Amino acid sequence: MNKWIVEDWEFDSTGDNDYRWYLKEFGRNTVYLFFDNVSFGLYANGDIMSIKTLKSILREEKFLPVRASLERLDYCLEDDEEWYLLYETGNFSFDTSSNKNIDENSLAWYANYKSEEFTLQIQTKINKFRKNKNIVKLFEELNNYTIKNIKKK
Repeated sequence: MNKWIVEDWEFDSTGDNDYRWYLKEFGRNTVYLFFDNVSFGLYANGDIMSIKTLKSILREEKFLPVRASLERLDYCLEDDEEWYLLYETGNFSFDTSSNKNIDENSLAWYANYKSEEFTLQIQTKINKFRKNKNIVKLFEELNNYTIKNIKKK
């Protein structure tokens, strides 16, 4: 395990349904992993980053490992102004007929009553990024390519 890689990341939450993991070096409002009510993926702050440039860069073959780190792509670099870059929605399994297509209310129930299983699945998703040296380097490149002007806080 590359412990230093995980230590390069921080976690933050600004509300009940806003969880983000980001590289410490660049701060919480750059390119980051997010989890909200039922979706997990990659997001960028369009106030300080060029979303169009970022989506273009992420389409390059070099960044395939970032795209491939999600198990499924329900949203992938659409040609729009959304600050979402990539995400999967409801992609959790609890040995039910709705596996990999869990709705928000069901996921809340599982998070409460099967919290260990839920936590393990979230951790697995996040660690595909945080514990992979290549992905960390690509995240650094994404942030360096697209930052317009960032104020360190």
